[in-house]
Amino acid sequence: MVTSRRPTTRRARGAMIYATTLMTSLAVIGAGITLVTLQTSDRQLRANLLDVQKAHWTAHAGLEWVLMYADQNDNWRTGLDGVSSTFDPRGEGGVVTVSVTDGDGNLGNDDRDTAFIQAAAILDDLNYTIEIAAQSRAHQSFAYGLFATSSIYLCNSRIDAAIYAGTRVWDLCSAVTTTSQTVVNGPSGTSVSASIFSFASAVDPIAPPNPDPNFYLGRATVITPTSNSEDTAYLTDVVLSTTRNSRGAVNGEGVYLIDAGASVLELHHVALRGTLIITGNGGNRIRFRGPVRATPGRPEYPTLVILVPNTHIDFEMPGTLVESTRGVDFNEDGDTSDTLTQAITGVVYAPGADVDLENTPWTFDGVMIADVIEVKAGVTVTHDDRYTDQLMPGFTDKKLYPVPGTAKVIMP
Repeated sequence: MVTSRRPTTRRARGAMIYATTLMTSLAVIGAGITLVTLQTSDRQLRANLLDVQKAHWTAHAGLEWVLMYADQNDNWRTGLDGVSSTFDPRGEGGVVTVSVTDGDGNLGNDDRDTAFIQAAAILDDLNYTIEIAAQSRAHQSFAYGLFATSSIYLCNSRIDAAIYAGTRVWDLCSAVTTTSQTVVNGPSGTSVSASIFSFASAVDPIAPPNPDPNFYLGRATVITPTSNSEDTAYLTDVVLSTTRNSRGAVNGEGVYLIDAGASVLELHHVALRGTLIITGNGGNRIRFRGPVRATPGRPEYPTLVILVPNTHIDFEMPGTLVESTRGVDFNEDGDTSDTLTQAITGVVYAPGADVDLENTPWTFDGVMIADVIEVKAGVTVTHDDRYTDQLMPGFTDKKLYPVPGTAKVIMP
């Protein structure tokens, strides 16, 4: 019995060893195949990730191109409106197509509009699109209560604001009050009276804003003077606002236009809650002679836009607006029993003009933009920080800055 079973046991053991060897070989082969497959997949994954990174940076290069173009071209809104540009920014065979749009489909009609920059990259059949929102900022002049491309002269006044002058800031009478808000800026070489200011600082030269007047002229309602005498036109006992026009039809945006022609224009007993545009042939004087109270009708619009070449503007505003005396409801509250102080608030844009703020104590609160500005006779100049960030049509820096948190990837 024992002898007959031995051959069977040896054969069984051999079969078991063979089977074990075969299974081990198959396992090793399988592991090798798996390893090769994983390595191949890993290389493919790495290649795909590399392509994604290349496409990502190709798209980013397109965004940077638009921002750079806007930085170098103030008219970028016109240049990019309705235009798509395709190029290879990295020289790696990938291309990116950039386009810029805004909410109303007209990129050039309002420089306050948020722009949406889209950069669509194609690299090795991989599509990758990034979109960001970007905006312009308020013009640098809006950081100042007084912004003179040439000179500022001061006497017997209170300056409670930062001011900028292209050439000089000068003390005329050693009677100027300054505060902690008084900061004097100008380009290197600007002359500043040490008797008033010992803390002037040099900044890069700032070009004045250059808005398209047609934006406001196209929205304006034309008004005529209340009277004329020889070479002078008068605007007297007038209320102009978004709800009232003493000289005709109401303009819902509060934008009004008066053309002085070749005449001197005198304004007194006027209440403005809107935007008044004054035009003229040039060289004629604009005089705010009686009490005037002017504030913006819309915070994103200027208060006064004076487009008269080579003009001299006098803000000499004595007295107050006494409704009972004039028989005019200046504040539109339904009665004529109020007394209103004279003041100018908001942005006053008078390019190339010589401007005097004088005659009697009153307050200018806003941004005065002119060539030469003189402040005296007890006038106070103040400036609210809200102007620094106020976006106003035509009064932006015309650049583009990404809006934080707006970047997004658009999948194909």
